[in-house]
Amino acid sequence: MKVFIKRLAILLLIAGVGFGFDFWLKSYVHHYVFLPVHIFHFSFIEFTLEHVTNTGGAWGMFAGHQFYLLTFRIILVMALMIYTCFRPFREQIGFVLVTTGALCNIFDTFYYGHVIDMLHFTFWFHSYGIFNLADSYIFIGTLALFFVLMRKKQDASVDCN
Repeated sequence: MKVFIKRLAILLLIAGVGFGFDFWLKSYVHHYVFLPVHIFHFSFIEFTLEHVTNTGGAWGMFAGHQFYLLTFRIILVMALMIYTCFRPFREQIGFVLVTTGALCNIFDTFYYGHVIDMLHFTFWFHSYGIFNLADSYIFIGTLALFFVLMRKKQDASVDCN
């Protein structure tokens, strides 16, 4: 029981800190960033803080269907939360990151009426889109799940030999 509570506390801490930091940064950008702010510039990389509103999903897809997108996100997050409960702890961390990112963007839709994107990276003069911390959580969580599952697959193949 102690292990369960400790793991639950870790997962809730990850979600809470992630949500709080995302909310703070979006609030800051919403209230104080009106023009692009160049944070870092080197010969081949540039990082800019910008205020962009997004009523759609990734890359602005489905912008004209905000109600359906929000409904889909809520159903998906509920399913992920239930599914996460039955996964091993190593996988739960990735799922919590993905779920936290999705919850942050859902919250934005209710709070602001849209999602606020602000992070803009340019590598070798190619822009890679503008995104937010919640999108980063989803990406990092997915990447973590990929590596955990690849490791699991590798361990299973070693056991068979």
